Order: sequence, then structure tokens, then C-alpha cells
Amino acid sequence: MSRGRYNTESPSISQIVADLKARVARLEAGNRAGNTSVDKGTFAVNGGAFTVGSTAYLGSVNLGEGASQGAAFYRADGTVAFQISGASDASQSWALRDGKGNLVAGDDRQTKTGLARPWVPINWVEHANILPTNSTSSSTFVPLVTSRMFKQHPQVFVTLLVYCSTGATAGEAVMYIAGGGPQVGNVATISAGYYGLVYLGPAPVQGNHMNETELEIQVRRTAGAGTVAIRVMNSYGLESS
Repeated sequence: MSRGRYNTESPSISQIVADLKARVARLEAGNRAGNTSVDKGTFAVNGGAFTVGSTAYLGSVNLGEGASQGAAFYRADGTVAFQISGASDASQSWALRDGKGNLVAGDDRQTKTGLARPWVPINWVEHANILPTNSTSSSTFVPLVTSRMFKQHPQVFVTLLVYCSTGATAGEAVMYIAGGGPQVGNVATISAGYYGLVYLGPAPVQGNHMNETELEIQVRRTAGAGTVAIRVMNSYGLESS
């Protein structure tokens, strides 16, 4: 029996179900949510994505490297300010980007240890036309310069200014972990009579993140009777290549 103004009977089960179906239909036809907040508990996205408009902020995010689970935060002009992304979960990394999309800070995605960016230090030395004074005439490797660092990058790269005192004098330079540690990277060849730049690395450095590590550069003379001298022009911590 249907209810009316003067009908005080309790509604039947079928009427209750019909009323509930009508309410659900009205809710589905309108806005799903207005201003919504979560005061307690957990807001979770399991297997889906959190989007604003058509842009994914959390979930399956594709920032040009293939879609994977990640997150992205955007500026008002649509550029990415922060992201966690990668072509697959195994290659994911986080990144801070400037307004032109340049990487400002991020972790190393290959080793998953330490920083890929930034490369911050800018060091100054004597002008290149002043001859280096750290020199040796030894035919075996001897340490000429040393440095201590807290390891924040997987690799290190060094630019050396080298000078051979005679046209027949040649040599080699190499980097080691001080105190009898392993060799770090390549041996740089210094040609006879050479005055110019050679490079050590980029090369991986052993040790855990934030370990204090002492490096030294060793030099030897391989030909001639003069001396081989070096000056460190600059050095960087780099991401893995």
C-alpha cells in the first residue's frame, strides 16, 4: 500500500528499497563530492590514480619516460616542479625542476645511492699560465695532492693542469683512495713536453653514502730527466654514467 498524507502505516520493505534506489540515483546524477576533507584515518589510492582535471598527480604518471607508479606536482603554468617517475619501478628517481624543466636536484637512479644533482662547488686556483708547483721526478707513483670528502655522489671527476719541464719528459697521473686503497678510475697519460689539461674520471668511488673518504692523486715520470708537475683545476662529484 502506498503512503499518503493520512497514511501512518510503516513503509514496506519494497518501498524502503525503492526510496533508497531513488536516493542513490539522485546522488549519482549530481556531483560526487564538493569540498572534501579527511580529518582522520588514511586516504589511499590502491591501483588507481589521484587526478585533478585530466592531470595525474599520484598513481600512473607519465612524464615522457613511460607510465609508472609515481607522483608529480605542477606550477600554475603547467611545468613540473617535483616528480617521482621513471619508465619502470626499477629506474625511478625523484627530481626537482626549475621553470624551464632543468634538473636542479635529484637522486642517482642507477645506483640508488646519493645525488645525481646538484654539482655545486666552484673552485678557483692560480691562473693557468702560472706553472704548477706540485712536481716529481720519481719513476714510481708518488702522491702530490690529497682531498677529503663526504661521499654524496657515486662518481668523481678531476681536471688537472700538467707540465713537463723538458721536451723529453713524460709521465702519468692516477687517483687512489689514500692509505693503500684501490685505484679510482683511469691512468692519465702525460705526453712528452706537454703543458695542458688531462682528466681523471668520471670514476666510481667505493664506500657508503656520507662516508668520509680521502683521495690522493699520484704522479710518476715515465721518460726524460725533468720533472712532471700538476695542479688540480677543478673536481666534481657526478651521477653514475
